[in-house]
Amino acid sequence: MAKDHLIMDKTEIIADQLMGNQWRKVSARADRIKAINFDIIETRKFIFLKGTDEVISVEASPMPIKFFRSKEKNFFDGYKTQLLKFAEDNRITVHDNTK
Repeated sequence: MAKDHLIMDKTEIIADQLMGNQWRKVSARADRIKAINFDIIETRKFIFLKGTDEVISVEASPMPIKFFRSKEKNFFDGYKTQLLKFAEDNRITVHDNTK
């Protein structure tokens, strides 16, 4: 069953990230986030078949938070709108390279 992996309040993002074979909670306060990037990347679907995927990357210290459209199909557009509002409220730079 699919589950929302992103929780936000006014000044903090909490995300569930897959590390190895376990899900871990990663948090980032607004003052530690440098930028939020929306990119299209080239991925390998099978051995010789290449495709494109959209990725959201939150550049935070100590570690970035990434979400891929192929893995978060049901929630990806919601993540995008929530992060855009979060960035606007906290004056964080947004780079949208999907257009």
